[in-house]
Amino acid sequence: MRQQIEETRRPYCSTTAAGSGPAGGAAGGDYAYLDELPPETPDGRAAGEALAEKYRAGGSGGYTSTRFRARPLFPPGTTLAERPAVGTLLHLHQAQESYHRRNGRYGTPRELADAGFLRLDVPVSAEGFRRARYGFRVTASADSYRADAVPLGATGRAFMVDDSGFVRLPDE
Repeated sequence: MRQQIEETRRPYCSTTAAGSGPAGGAAGGDYAYLDELPPETPDGRAAGEALAEKYRAGGSGGYTSTRFRARPLFPPGTTLAERPAVGTLLHLHQAQESYHRRNGRYGTPRELADAGFLRLDVPVSAEGFRRARYGFRVTASADSYRADAVPLGATGRAFMVDDSGFVRLPDE
């Protein structure tokens, strides 16, 4: 039970050694977490942060409801070939959020990598990078960012993530 609790406390995109991280040592070594999707069940951090913010603002705990389902982090029906793109976008989002908390603004991929937040198995330029048959392009300003993953071949769908934290299709 204790091990199960410890595993749920780990962030999705940790950079632990192969075999002890969230990917469980999948074929990709230390970067296997980029090719996997997080579980669809929430870990409670977002709900806890929302409740804490409500408390700080002077609101009461009040009645909460699960009447409406939470929006999924990534589009349903993501295929095996699309998982590396979605996983990389989720990692990119976490890197952007960490960089924003430290510097007060969002950064370019090069700035994220130099700060140690963006850990990829491919070279990174100031505008983006290529990974797993997808081209990633990032545009960032002080208060927002957008990252697009476009397939380099004829197969796969394009995805995007922005400061909302949800990976979605560009036309949504």
